[in-house]
Amino acid sequence: YGFLKKMDRTNGFLLDINPHKKRPYNYQLYKYLFDEELSIPISETKSKKITSKKGISVAVSIKATGSGTVALFAPHKRGYTGVEGLADEALIQLTSKPQNDLSKYSPAGYLESLTEYFSIVFGKDYLLTECSKIGILFHHGDFPQNVREIVEDSLRDNKIRLVICTNTLAEGVNLPIKTMVLHSTKRYNPFAINNYSPLKIRDLKNLVGRAGRAGKETKGLVIIPHAQDFNRINDLILERNVEPVKGQLYNIVHLITNFLERRRLPITAEILDSLSEELQELLDNIDVSLIDLLAEEVDPKRLDSLVNELVTETLSYYQANENEKKTLNNMFNLRVNKLRPIIERGDFAILKNSGTNIRLYEEITEHFDFDDKIWNNEFEPLDKEWINYILDNGVFKLNRFTKNLQIFNEDNRCELDSGKVKKAILLWMNGNWYEKMSNDLELETHQVLRLINSFISYNIQTIISSVIRLKELKSEDYALPTQLANWSSYLQHGINSQLQLDIIELGLIDRVAVLEVSNYLNQIGYQHEDYETIKSFLIFNGVELIEVLRETLPIISYNKLRTFINRLNIRNIL
Repeated sequence: YGFLKKMDRTNGFLLDINPHKKRPYNYQLYKYLFDEELSIPISETKSKKITSKKGISVAVSIKATGSGTVALFAPHKRGYTGVEGLADEALIQLTSKPQNDLSKYSPAGYLESLTEYFSIVFGKDYLLTECSKIGILFHHGDFPQNVREIVEDSLRDNKIRLVICTNTLAEGVNLPIKTMVLHSTKRYNPFAINNYSPLKIRDLKNLVGRAGRAGKETKGLVIIPHAQDFNRINDLILERNVEPVKGQLYNIVHLITNFLERRRLPITAEILDSLSEELQELLDNIDVSLIDLLAEEVDPKRLDSLVNELVTETLSYYQANENEKKTLNNMFNLRVNKLRPIIERGDFAILKNSGTNIRLYEEITEHFDFDDKIWNNEFEPLDKEWINYILDNGVFKLNRFTKNLQIFNEDNRCELDSGKVKKAILLWMNGNWYEKMSNDLELETHQVLRLINSFISYNIQTIISSVIRLKELKSEDYALPTQLANWSSYLQHGINSQLQLDIIELGLIDRVAVLEVSNYLNQIGYQHEDYETIKSFLIFNGVELIEVLRETLPIISYNKLRTFINRLNIRNIL
């Protein structure tokens, strides 16, 4: 561990290594950040001092790249403590100081291939595209999976020296990171006092454990550049104030009850129903837990006693104190009353097998006409009649959609309506990328990323998947047409044909390559039948396909296509 501290008699910082240990394991690196390293040239004769938190975090990260790969961690995607703000600062510091050039650590032509790819996906003016030109990348959960993998591969192959990331990179992925710089140990929490809470010690432990992993680095360094985070890291080092591990159900109940207690509100059905949508979604998780605990065939007369018995068998009940046990029982007894009418109607098995929660199930079954002739029609995925049924007169009429859209608009400072959401869906499924969508929807690129990869590909996709699944469960001897069974997958991936989906399910997840391959196959008159036919076609014609698309695909997509075809052939031999 290295704690960045101001030097007493001169302008600069030292790095205090392992202050919790005795010498020789504790030592100081004086003038670690010093003089011109703490300024940005603004003209030939003038410079600007680096004094901000993000400026110091970036400066120390750049300094550390001389020893190996650096990950600069931020708890948020945007804002003062966010990844993108740090990336913007890094862009300023690196472009103003040619001596700090990080491109020297990348193989010849690699940064150009990244820039080429990101220009297609995000546009040439997007921050990630600009950063890739000078040898830095950033990574967070708003990016699609294939982009996240490109960033991870760049680190894994030692082709990039500096990445700025949230915990989406740090958790679950072993990468050759020599130095981890922690910009902040606090995270936004709307339910916390002052809206910020410290990162949990176990989360920090997992985070800092990424330094010196993956076999390529045997030792790692964790740098803490700001004094206000020292106490939290000392807690981590000395294993103080470690939070007990609690079950998810316990944490949800605890969060809701704390919220009510701070406002001196009793736990009643009416109060629970009046809570905000964010808290309603937590209650949905309690309902799902309740549904999972009960068998498909349950006697309504034994419901209360059965639920009380089941609650006592949960991990959360075991972890709770006496007051918390009473709260847990009370909460479940209130929620079971929401479930009772469904059980009495004999619909519980359908609810349980649908994977939905009670609120969504009730709203879908009340709104959608599952006897509509649309369910028996053959049509293309973007057929106007189907779009009108599932979106305009379907999802967009649901209270769930209205509330989620309101939250999205508030969180992302925009004013979308159902018309713009529909336009975004059609643009996405027609193969467009974020720059085009940003221009057409009059949104910032980061807003489009969240709209597609969170709101549409999660919220709306979840609702539509539930609608289609409930139709299947409620209709005996009914077989969903292929285009209906897979429609939510088309939406998730931003595609509009079974050919494209089958290519993805064969293992080619790069959307740029998938769209180009399917366009080429359509141009040559390929008639798609099913998964096996496209698999056979690609095995026998893959080499020719690679050569044909060499000039039209960006280098990164071309390499992914080539790897995909090679793996198909290997699997076929085995």
